[in-house]
Amino acid sequence: MDTIRDTPPMQLVRQTSLGGEKATASLVTQVTIAYIAGLFDGEGSAGTSMVKATKNGKRYKRLRTKITQTDRIVLDWVVQQLGYGRIYPKRDKRALARGWKEAYDFVVTHKLARKFLTIIEPYLIVKRENVSKLLDEHGREATRPIFN
Repeated sequence: MDTIRDTPPMQLVRQTSLGGEKATASLVTQVTIAYIAGLFDGEGSAGTSMVKATKNGKRYKRLRTKITQTDRIVLDWVVQQLGYGRIYPKRDKRALARGWKEAYDFVVTHKLARKFLTIIEPYLIVKRENVSKLLDEHGREATRPIFN
């Protein structure tokens, strides 16, 4: 990790340097989260589904978020910055038969989905109302701010 761009946000906040360097690191983190929120606003989705537990057979709601991109590098960067999430290739044979690019999904579920949505919610424009309703239903993650 040679530059601030390569440093995950959590490490940026924990830097103890004095002066403007910490403020700059904090600003980069806010910009990073805002950029990720923009990706979600444009190409993301969030919702709930009913899932049956394997141990006791009870059904419960599962929160799931995803961002779809044809450029996997962008999603790899999101995972690097957040420190969580998984990337899955989309299996759409019709799209590939039409000559479309392969697409990838960045997926976060359960508690990490709540954390993710809580962090990006202030930066959302298009999907803010939907995300706010989901967080009201599932509870907001009590996270410390990533930045000062």
